[in-house]
Amino acid sequence: PNDKFEVPIKLFNTTDTPHTVNVDYTVNGPLSISSPNSLKEITLAAGESVTHYLHITAEGIGPADIHIKATGTGPASSQLHAAFDTTIPVRPSSPLHSVITVKAIQAGEKLTIEPSDELMDLKRQLKINISAQPEVQIRPAFQNLMDYPYGCAEQTSSKLMALIYAGHVMEEYSESTKEMVQAGIIRLWSMQTLSGGISYWPGGSYPNTWGTGYAALCLAEAKSAGFDIDKRFSSELLKYIKSELKSIKDNNLDINTKALYCRVIASFSTPPTGWMNHIAEQKDKLDLAGLAHLAGAFFAAGEYDRAKELLKDVVLTGTVKMSTGGRLTSQISQEALLLSAMMDIIPDSPQVIILLGRLEKARVNGKWGNTLENAISIAALSKYQLSLPKDDHKNFQGTISNASGELLKFDHTQKASWKTDAFTEKCTLGSSGTGRIYFLATERGYGRKELVKPYNNHLTVQRIWTDRNGKPVDMKNLHVGDLVNVKITIKSDYSTDNVAIIDALPGGMEVENPKLNNTAITASNEKLDTPDTVEFLDDRVLLFCSTTKKIKKFNYAVRVTTIGTFDLPPIQASSMYDPSIASLGATAAVTIKK
Repeated sequence: PNDKFEVPIKLFNTTDTPHTVNVDYTVNGPLSISSPNSLKEITLAAGESVTHYLHITAEGIGPADIHIKATGTGPASSQLHAAFDTTIPVRPSSPLHSVITVKAIQAGEKLTIEPSDELMDLKRQLKINISAQPEVQIRPAFQNLMDYPYGCAEQTSSKLMALIYAGHVMEEYSESTKEMVQAGIIRLWSMQTLSGGISYWPGGSYPNTWGTGYAALCLAEAKSAGFDIDKRFSSELLKYIKSELKSIKDNNLDINTKALYCRVIASFSTPPTGWMNHIAEQKDKLDLAGLAHLAGAFFAAGEYDRAKELLKDVVLTGTVKMSTGGRLTSQISQEALLLSAMMDIIPDSPQVIILLGRLEKARVNGKWGNTLENAISIAALSKYQLSLPKDDHKNFQGTISNASGELLKFDHTQKASWKTDAFTEKCTLGSSGTGRIYFLATERGYGRKELVKPYNNHLTVQRIWTDRNGKPVDMKNLHVGDLVNVKITIKSDYSTDNVAIIDALPGGMEVENPKLNNTAITASNEKLDTPDTVEFLDDRVLLFCSTTKKIKKFNYAVRVTTIGTFDLPPIQASSMYDPSIASLGATAAVTIKK
């Protein structure tokens, strides 16, 4: 919003006689258009072309449909016309932001929901869900998973895991789950390497040891839920896991990953009882996740007593350091895995309530820290919610209203929801009766610029623009046709894997084809680092890499295309698995001239 730019309209007279034409334009969306010159009675000689400029200002957010038409005037031109249609997306330079309220209130209590001062007034959405059951409390984490933009092996598997349980707990997803789960299975299949293992990123040649085990675990959950997995996929995957378990020496594959492999094999085929017994003899070396996997292996093998024995005296002490690469784990994911296993094997354990309390306490803004934690927590809480007896003593009714009147009626008999794309005034929930009401409000929009300040938390990312000779460019003095080299530097306080860098482009510039030779060379011919993977999108570049204290450098090029003044969003980087490791640059402005 507030970007201003100029678009040339070119008229070509390809006939052998002069003609006079009128140009008209219409716009439907958040743009305003004007022309400094009249677009009426434009005379073109035979074979002549002329150019006029439209001045455009972005005034809101969303798609803008533009229709431009040139029509001949006079008897000789009456049959001549040409038209052009396009859609221009208007996106904010600030990031999407959500404010989530999750509450369980007693019937009779009042609740007020006011527009958050963290969001811009443009396109502010509010959705409210009300239920007599606590299933609404997993919705923020589920939505966060579904909205997550990347697609590595872990994130694809985590979405798969969440979808399997969402279909059981959230009724509106029960019909769409099957198609979405099958799509997730096919995506994982597309990441299978020649060895049978799963690569961490699409197109990778080498399998990821932990990622393969986690993907196979989620596939086992899908198979157990009745979803079809092609044997050409599962058999090769299983061969890889079995060969890894047999051939790798003890000190090369950690014992917790071995327990995960055992659980997967036991879920798909003949249990590896020798390995299971061997690991059980060393159970003191297992962490909570490893213990949950080993118990799950015995449970899948039909040895229920052995499974219960492993879990009944588990000690919930100590802390787990969050990892960002290799075997991904954290305190939350381990406790969620243990809770999930307990709900399958020993649901009456007194530890269940303790684990539930810990997961609830660890939740921030309705969700947990990363995709892995969200997926496993959703699975564990879904199992718990499905085990709860139906509360027949609830008898409540209520309304949600604002100054304009009543917006929604609800009661204890069925779930209710209400949504608006223009949340501008406070709403009030009022109720009467008995029982507990589970309430979820999700306000989504774009964060206010002034509330987002640059920061470097254990990670520093910078973006440097130069010309083809390596000299810094003046962002206020760019010209159409310029080629700008973008150099990104990044370093961290300590080694961190799976870091995502997001460099959003300003309007008026687009990524130069990365396959062209002249875009891959910096002026100094300095050595550049290779990212784990990179994606060139219409409006941004995504790079994924690992970081250390040593600076890493990446390079790509953009072409200046459009006259105008544009906001430049800040560059940002963060660990995909530890949100405390993150960096955000400053916003800027770009001026492009002829």
